[in-house]
Amino acid sequence: MAKKLKIAVAASPGGHLVQIRQLAPIYQHYDYFYFTFHSSVANDLAKSEKVKAIPNVVRNNPLSW
Repeated sequence: MAKKLKIAVAASPGGHLVQIRQLAPIYQHYDYFYFTFHSSVANDLAKSEKVKAIPNVVRNNPLSW
């Protein structure tokens, strides 16, 4: 039996998330969820979509510069 394709649509909140949502006609026929950082944008999106949000541990971390 073939496994059903599940897609993680990953983007940072803001403009990148807006852009990736414009591609929804490509992935909306599959089981998908959005993967992003905690933010008010992620909270709003979670009201109508499946969202997995994680803390942004890279932001303000000197090791990531």
